Amino acid sequence: MPIRRRLQVAALAMLVLAGLAVPAGALAGDGQSLPANVAPPLASASKDRERPWREGCVAFETRKSPRSCVYGAKNGRYTIALVGDSHLSHLFPAFEAAALAHGWRLLVYFKTNCPFADVRVRSVVLGREYRECAAWNEAVVARVNAAAPDLVVVAMYIIRAVDPAQTTTARRAAAVARMLGRLRSPTILLADNPISRVDVPTCLKSNKSDIRRCATPRRRALRGHDAIERAAAKLAGVPLIDLANRICVADPCPAVVGGRIVFRDTHHLTATFTRTLAPGVARLVISVAPAAGH
Repeated sequence: MPIRRRLQVAALAMLVLAGLAVPAGALAGDGQSLPANVAPPLASASKDRERPWREGCVAFETRKSPRSCVYGAKNGRYTIALVGDSHLSHLFPAFEAAALAHGWRLLVYFKTNCPFADVRVRSVVLGREYRECAAWNEAVVARVNAAAPDLVVVAMYIIRAVDPAQTTTARRAAAVARMLGRLRSPTILLADNPISRVDVPTCLKSNKSDIRRCATPRRRALRGHDAIERAAAKLAGVPLIDLANRICVADPCPAVVGGRIVFRDTHHLTATFTRTLAPGVARLVISVAPAAGH
């Protein structure tokens, strides 16, 4: 992207962030006890995943190239590519709902535990260097640039660098910025989501009469939050978008918001809760890319 365009997009970031205040009434209906009609049902909360996960559009460790997975308005006039690991995949329900409402076409490129970063990383699942992640990222860059979407959204969880010298915030941010710089379409970077101190469904099962015990102090939920992304966005000249205030809506961060269970484990959101973020996601996209709203 030309430098002027990157700076213009980056300048819009603060306008977008300003619109992410906690929505009025977000805590309505939340109290001390687990609501009888909580959604998803507590028994299935740990399995409340997004469609791409169920439909084979989230790649696991050994896959090196993406499938062609298209969602939203498949003949839509505006195309958004979603590039990231499971921490972007779990936001898919919000993007899908926004896409259907606004006529957007979604291309998804999700791979578990694979950060979009130009650095050698380790897989805790494979117990070795995650060479498949590097191959995947190369394939995704080629696929996205060939598709030429109107907008690319990137997000990721942990960057486990193989080389200890590459584990500093500055080095990891630079690695992300280098990958962002290889994308030819306008791009935004999402800050990672808050996390929970407990496995939420498990905690709720043991604390139905006082779900406050399953909340997480905001300082802990946001420890180290957005440091890498903020530095990477500045280096790459792209906007940083942060949904934290819509996920952690109070201090401590509640485990249930608006009658919906927030997390399906300690750091992945339930698909049911994520759908409630759709209006904010739509405003976010349109604020950064006004053409998406036309």
